[in-house]
Amino acid sequence: MRNREKWKSNAQRVAAPDVAEGHATPVSIAFDQRIMTMGSGILTKMLSGIAIPSVFCGILFIVISLPLLRGSIPMNRFYGFRISKAFTSDANWYAINKYGAKALILWSIVMIVFGVLFLFVGLSSPLAGLIPLVICTAAAIVQTLRFARQLKNSNDEKPVEQ
Repeated sequence: MRNREKWKSNAQRVAAPDVAEGHATPVSIAFDQRIMTMGSGILTKMLSGIAIPSVFCGILFIVISLPLLRGSIPMNRFYGFRISKAFTSDANWYAINKYGAKALILWSIVMIVFGVLFLFVGLSSPLAGLIPLVICTAAAIVQTLRFARQLKNSNDEKPVEQ
C-alpha cells in the first residue's frame, strides 16, 4: 500500500502543479532546465574558449597592424616586424612593416572567419580553436620573411615592393 500511495502522490504532483501557489514541479523544473540549455550552445562554445582566441586575436592583430600599414611607426626595437633586414635602412623598415601589416590583416580576417564558424560547428576539443590562431599567425610571419629576403641590402637602393 505504501508504494501505491507513493506512486499516487508523485503522479498527482506531476499531473497537477500548484500554479496558484507558485510551486515548481519536477516536470516544470526539468522543462525549464532544458529550455535554458538549448539556447546557450553558442554562448557555451564562446565561453569554453573555442571561438574566443581566434576572434579576439584576429581583431587585436588588425588593430596592431594599422599603424604599421600607415607607416607611422619609425624604426625601433619594440614594435613592428623586428628582423635584421628591417634594421638595414629606413626604406627597408617601412617596406617590411607595411607588407607585414597587410599580410597580418589578411590572415587575421581569415582567423576571425574561422572563429565565427567555430561558434556553429562542434569541435572535439577547445584546443582546436587555437589552430587558426597558430596557422594564420605563422602564415603572416612566413610571408613577411619571404618578402624581406627579396629586398636589397644596400642603404641607397629603394626596396622592391610587391
